[in-house]
Amino acid sequence: MLGAFNIGVNAASGSITPLCSYCRSNPAQAVDHVSSKSHGGDLTAGNTTPACTFCNSSKKDRIAPLNAPPSCNYKEWPPPWWPEWFTR
Repeated sequence: MLGAFNIGVNAASGSITPLCSYCRSNPAQAVDHVSSKSHGGDLTAGNTTPACTFCNSSKKDRIAPLNAPPSCNYKEWPPPWWPEWFTR
């Protein structure tokens, strides 16, 4: 499920803190349930991903964050690396 995100693709060389897999612009500060616990998601590696505070708060129990973080410099949201099924 998470293979399409290419986690850490924009991380600084030598960085031990992963980037948020949703925005790829902020350091991850939480482990997010891709499929929320309220929708039956669990804590398996296939259902968790690093997330920044903003994206984690914007996502809540949805499949994806609704808004881009203020620090995100992408012109489009959702970003182009998200899988097509993720943005429906």
